[in-house]
Amino acid sequence: MTCNLLYLFIGLTIFTVVTLTLLKEMKKKADNDNIGPKTASRDERVSLTRRQKMVLSLVTELEEVGPTRISEELDISLTTAYRELTFLEHAGFITSGSQGKRRVASKGLEYLKQLART
Repeated sequence: MTCNLLYLFIGLTIFTVVTLTLLKEMKKKADNDNIGPKTASRDERVSLTRRQKMVLSLVTELEEVGPTRISEELDISLTTAYRELTFLEHAGFITSGSQGKRRVASKGLEYLKQLART
């Protein structure tokens, strides 16, 4: 990473401007890790919201489901259903099939089992 400092003099005030430049490797890793708001990666522990837990439970119950069915069952918008499914998929709780239908992954089943024990 490179760091550049620029000092601006406006009247009697001095402003410091710092710019950072990422190396290609660091940027590529950051791009791969950045999956939008509420990011999750497969390596980290994830705390699910109440709605995400409901979506995960519904995916488990219905075995194979898409965002339209999730939005209808939980009375949420299609956009919200898609966003929650994407989050759960990036976190490794569910997987996506060839036609966009989601299925629960082993990590999702394990999470629900632990949730039931508490």
